[in-house]
Amino acid sequence: MFTMKEAGRRIIFACMFILFGVMQVFAHQNEFPFRTTVKVNPTGAGTAYATYDGTQQTATSSQRNYDATIPSWNDPTTTTVTLSATPATGYRFLRWEDGANNVISRVSSTTASQDYNATGARYNTRYPWWDFLRAFPYKQYTTLRSFSYTAFFGQLGSVIAKVANGQESVGSADILEETFAPGDEITLVASNINGSEFDGWSFSHWELNGTAVSNEKELKVTVPSTEVTLTYVAYFEKANTEYYCFIRNKSTGKYLKLSDINDCSKPNDNNNPVSSFNGSFTLVDNTDGKAISDPGCVFILTGTAKNHIVNKASLISQSISVGFIQNSKIINDNKDGLKIEPASAGTYLISSNYHATQSGQSADIPLYFRDNNGTPDMAGVRSATSEWEILELSRSTLSQNYFGAKPNAAITRDGKYYTTLYTTFPYELQSGTAYFVNHESIEPYGDEGKYRVVCKEVADGKVPANSAVILELDATDVASNKILPLPLNTEINELTDNYLQGNIKVVHGEKSGDGTIYVLSVGNSIGMGFYKLKTGTSIPDNKAYAYLPEEAQSVLQNMVFSFGEEGEQTNTRSIVLPIDLSSDVIYDLQGRRVKHPSRGIYIVNGKKYVVK
Repeated sequence: MFTMKEAGRRIIFACMFILFGVMQVFAHQNEFPFRTTVKVNPTGAGTAYATYDGTQQTATSSQRNYDATIPSWNDPTTTTVTLSATPATGYRFLRWEDGANNVISRVSSTTASQDYNATGARYNTRYPWWDFLRAFPYKQYTTLRSFSYTAFFGQLGSVIAKVANGQESVGSADILEETFAPGDEITLVASNINGSEFDGWSFSHWELNGTAVSNEKELKVTVPSTEVTLTYVAYFEKANTEYYCFIRNKSTGKYLKLSDINDCSKPNDNNNPVSSFNGSFTLVDNTDGKAISDPGCVFILTGTAKNHIVNKASLISQSISVGFIQNSKIINDNKDGLKIEPASAGTYLISSNYHATQSGQSADIPLYFRDNNGTPDMAGVRSATSEWEILELSRSTLSQNYFGAKPNAAITRDGKYYTTLYTTFPYELQSGTAYFVNHESIEPYGDEGKYRVVCKEVADGKVPANSAVILELDATDVASNKILPLPLNTEINELTDNYLQGNIKVVHGEKSGDGTIYVLSVGNSIGMGFYKLKTGTSIPDNKAYAYLPEEAQSVLQNMVFSFGEEGEQTNTRSIVLPIDLSSDVIYDLQGRRVKHPSRGIYIVNGKKYVVK
């Protein structure tokens, strides 16, 4: 016989046994082993540690493993590890990288997500004697899943680049050099992030100790040799959107280009045509570099931005403002403009409204720009080819997106390559040299009555808008000849009395050879020079030419030009210039008759005269 006390104990034990059994029946909180390896680069530059439970562990100066067994009801499971890094004296933290060399954070204290891939992983069953009762498997995985992270440090250069307080979501400020020492020249760069340019945010200036020091996105500074810490702050400001870009179709990879003039009319609310300037788009492949060497693919995006949407947007190319699109044609009308809005990650929709009257009601019907099998047009339905990438062209994106020159490999001399360029926007060469020609370039050369033209170098490689120049380059590929478009209001010295002219069909109309137009080419006798363009052959868009009236062409054999030193009399190249030696009428050096000559150089009866 059991006493009441003993019976009670047995009942409690039985209940606990039953409860434990029930727990085992339904339990499946598996166990997953994780390992995080933390490294420091370079060794001794700082300390770093990892933790799975938030408890700070002993730091390491080289490498250490951190293990954790993570219980989870999910199979497989995901956990989070916290990484922390502290620079040693004389160093600064740079970034965290994972085992695949991907940058995961530029903040010293960060988190990383880790997935346990259970495929092929070995495991044991916990409490196997309960398996026949268990509703779900209870696995103790034994295969270790390892993750590696490296904390990178750089020698403390006493220079910090940061974004102004409160602007961290719209811009970034970085130091391009990962390691540097006192006395080094380093480059700070400020960039838009998170699509903030579509909200109208643009870089304003750098400040040091509260004083503005530069309004350029890239700022070169010298690391002080003392222990003074210089903190450069990048400021951004809200303004209307305006920047250079390429526009590339996400689906087909083709680039948008403003290319031609066509008849087009814009319907209004009453479906009556409205006269306006008309033009058209084409799409260009970039397999041979044409897209990034064609100024027609360079657009200036302007408009009023709000919440990543640009309303009343306009795309300016070749000095033509695109405010409305119909079919593949554009109209210079900014009353309604375009609407540019996010479509998916990194892509945008470009649309305009078609005003129509339906059942007596006025309606705005959105039409989306798209790539229709290689032809750009508008459609009322969105599709995959309605999504466009808008690739900013700026100093900070030169390593990714860039416009550049692509010279003809046949036009070469002494290891250099030559081409001409004419754009409606100002720009700065990143390599090579730009030249132009005016009356000050002409000087006596060789025998009596012969002259040469020493082409004048464009200062600082900055070419004003609407200027035709000759480019001297070291290579034929666009990547080696990058060109940075500059803001339209950039102050650049004009190329005074430039003899070279340029032509763009959508701006000036088509211009063809007529016996008076000369273009840069190569001939059998005199090599590289300006040769008469064949009658009926069109001047390529955005190229330079020289105009020489027929009555002035007798001077051809008396002119040479040079890219060398002004005193050098070798390595000269033949060139045609507008000089007349055939009559007693006064001509200027562009071949135009002059009745009342003022200061300058003129040709009278085949001789050169200078009027001071």
